[in-house]
Amino acid sequence: MLGLTITGILTWICWTVNDHNETRLLRLQVREVGTVLADAIPNVQNPLASAAAIASATNGNAARFTAYIAPYVGPSGAFVSVSLWELKGSSGRMLAAVGTWSPPVEASPGLLPALRRASAGPAMDVTGFFGPTRPHLAYTLASSNMHLVVYAESAIHPRQPLKVARNSAFADLDYALYLGRSTQPGKLLGATDISMLPLTGRTASVTTTFGDNSLYLVARPVGELGGSLLNDLPWIVAIFGTVFTLVAAAAAEQLVRGRRLAEQLALENQALYGEQRTIAQTLQRSLLPDELPHVPGLEFAARYLPGAEGVDVGGDWYDVIAAGPGNGFIFVVGDVSGRGIEAATTMASLHYAIRAYAVQGDPPTVILNKLSGLLHVSAGGQFATVLCGSVDADRRQITLANAGHLPPLLVTSERSEFVDTDVGAPVGVATNGHYQQVTFSVPRHATLLAFTDGLVERRGESLDVGLQRLRSATTGDDGPLDNLLTKLVDDVMADASRDDTAILGLRWTN
Repeated sequence: MLGLTITGILTWICWTVNDHNETRLLRLQVREVGTVLADAIPNVQNPLASAAAIASATNGNAARFTAYIAPYVGPSGAFVSVSLWELKGSSGRMLAAVGTWSPPVEASPGLLPALRRASAGPAMDVTGFFGPTRPHLAYTLASSNMHLVVYAESAIHPRQPLKVARNSAFADLDYALYLGRSTQPGKLLGATDISMLPLTGRTASVTTTFGDNSLYLVARPVGELGGSLLNDLPWIVAIFGTVFTLVAAAAAEQLVRGRRLAEQLALENQALYGEQRTIAQTLQRSLLPDELPHVPGLEFAARYLPGAEGVDVGGDWYDVIAAGPGNGFIFVVGDVSGRGIEAATTMASLHYAIRAYAVQGDPPTVILNKLSGLLHVSAGGQFATVLCGSVDADRRQITLANAGHLPPLLVTSERSEFVDTDVGAPVGVATNGHYQQVTFSVPRHATLLAFTDGLVERRGESLDVGLQRLRSATTGDDGPLDNLLTKLVDDVMADASRDDTAILGLRWTN
């Protein structure tokens, strides 16, 4: 509707502009025709005025009058007859005559009234006789002494079409010329096409003074004065605008349908994504230990935080497995690359494999070497970073093996330091990782924090900055271990991470 409305407005504007332009051009040409008529009138009036002046100067000399006016009379002249009259009272006497008169000049209708009118003023008297036998125009002009009057006649042919040359400036006009100030049929002097009178449609007129009378010209255009392009422009705009609007409406309809389909698919994908996220989250949480084991002299605390809303669940996990004699156990913190169900299922396979290897009594290096045979990035496109540690709680001794994971943080009452481990390739990157282990003792009341990268990594920030932020947050903290992990989540993360995060804390209490 908007397109059709705009098309209609533009079409109306084009039509209006063309209409005004055609009217303006017609009026301009008619005014030019009026100028031509005004310039042609002296061709009639000047010879008669000069003849009247000669007659007055020679006191009505017939020979001098005839000699001057003769060239203007005849087939090639402006008049068919010219005569000189002397007025005496109520009658007139002809002094000289040139041309043909039929009937005799004395019998010309309205002769004496025209002579008297002319003698009453300086203007040339112009009278039209439009009878069927001898239509003509009569011109009467008095000399300066008013008793000598020149009388002339011109033949007119109102029923014969006026000829206009094709290369004329006015060839693109139909016009009709009348004597007077109206289009009375009985006063028609001539027209380009008699059968089309009166002229109708787009017309313009001009009035030109002709002696004591007037010439009235009415004209209309034969074609388009402003050219065919401007005349056809409203149709072009209407057709093009309508076609364009229909095409645009069809395209818009297709876009709307496509958008509705996309919205429907987006809703279905959102529902599917939510379902998959729920499955992955449920699977991942089911693999995390419900409770950590009780080891005398040790305090455990752990946190798992899923990524930001709208981000697939990752493969972060932690675990503590009782193994070995006495109070020994294995702990592990890992992070599988990728997200969603694939990452969760890969994490599950690694989780159960580590538990099996730990129960067999394998040390951390053996566990990581065995994991390298279960996962390969070229097959499934996934790998995992794993920090695996064996703890002898009674001796306060820890043995660590690192497969591409971040180092743990050892917190004592004096300082917080990251443990220097021998970092090997992530699990799945190399078939045989050949991992090395490091063993160290921890002071009394020390705390070991193992974590995944979601705790310290920030987009656009160096990893060292995040590690230093974690280190600063733990320095001088001697509160309960669970409170420390809460503080890390609130202060270090501050809801800035979009990745999953797993944190495992061990603290010696004796």
